[in-house]
Amino acid sequence: MKASLTAWLLATSFATSILAEESPVSDTFFDQLNQLCGARFVGESVFPEDPGDAFRGQQLVAEFSHCDGNQVRIPFAVGEDRSRTWILTRQEDGGLLFKHDHRHADGTPDEITNYGGFAAGPGSPLSQSFPADAFTAELIPEAATNVWTLIVSADGTELTYDLTRRGAPRFRAILRRSAADDAPKPVVIVHGAWGGGWDWRETAAVLEELGHDVYRPSLTGLGEREHLYTDDVDLGTHVTDIVNVLRWEALEDVILVGHSYGGMVITGVAEVVPERIGRLVYLDAFVPFDGECALAVGRDESPRELCTPRAARELLGPEARTGRVSPSWIEDGTPPPTDIPHPVRTFIERLELAGEPGRGLPARYIITRETAGGADDFNVAAERAAKLGWTVVEYVGDHVPYRENPAGIARLFIE
Repeated sequence: MKASLTAWLLATSFATSILAEESPVSDTFFDQLNQLCGARFVGESVFPEDPGDAFRGQQLVAEFSHCDGNQVRIPFAVGEDRSRTWILTRQEDGGLLFKHDHRHADGTPDEITNYGGFAAGPGSPLSQSFPADAFTAELIPEAATNVWTLIVSADGTELTYDLTRRGAPRFRAILRRSAADDAPKPVVIVHGAWGGGWDWRETAAVLEELGHDVYRPSLTGLGEREHLYTDDVDLGTHVTDIVNVLRWEALEDVILVGHSYGGMVITGVAEVVPERIGRLVYLDAFVPFDGECALAVGRDESPRELCTPRAARELLGPEARTGRVSPSWIEDGTPPPTDIPHPVRTFIERLELAGEPGRGLPARYIITRETAGGADDFNVAAERAAKLGWTVVEYVGDHVPYRENPAGIARLFIE
């Protein structure tokens, strides 16, 4: 009954917005796509029927991962191949541009990429066609007559991708919105440096009321596991902490959240067990590239210079010599639960990645800024997330917004 009511509300909202919109038709279509942000569509090709076709029999997945007033990015996976992203960009003159972005696993562009064209003809609020532009005709001469068409059903539950060449059908795929989008998924929250799972009690309570199973483990040497600290605790230790939670709790389709330093950890976890993760959520967190440590993310100097004990002493202070760095904002003698000294080696161990961070998984980045659009230490990470095609959301608040607004932050994790 609850699922039926949710579907009815979604359909009513989607259809009503179409009728109420008075903007140009292509603008209306773009706005419909924006409403689908965060949705996941799963389906298959229905033409051609040739069993030898590369797409035939493959699961096709389209994720509306990044949406703002000017652009919608939709990573499109064909089986295990996650090299494709559809990009729709609103133009200043009111037009709409549809492009196909193809990239290698390391994030570098494929030789055949950025093809597509501008919306042509009146179309409708639910359908727009895009003939190949001059760039496409030069890049792929045989595709000069291509026309791509995207169609969204009135209730927002079905997406059709259609391609014709020389006026004849060439490819068609039909994808349906995943019903699993509405089912509560397990949530694993990885706290930031100096913290512990204790800090997420109120946020977890909100998520549990919404039907989610929530896990908020403390990393080795922190929180209630402070007594397990040794000088050998490093980033790899903390990655293993979370990998083992996912494995021993037999968790699948997990929403894996990393706050601040926790972004380093969940990036490492995604490298080890991507099959157990449904979505990554970075809350004001580091987004490391291959070979970077926490101290190197967003800095101009080489990781070889920054990911060293010497750099730790220079950047974190002489206390780094002891193996841990204390939180300067906590007075000595403060009883638990509270932030406590953090292992230095976790800041200087370099993370090894096979390709882009996140392994192509759906991901959301939540940047917290004290003023909308203002300067922030994590702006570099947010920019990286946007370039990776992740959904980027701004929250106006401090670095630990879950302490004053646990309900609001909880909903940002799952919406």
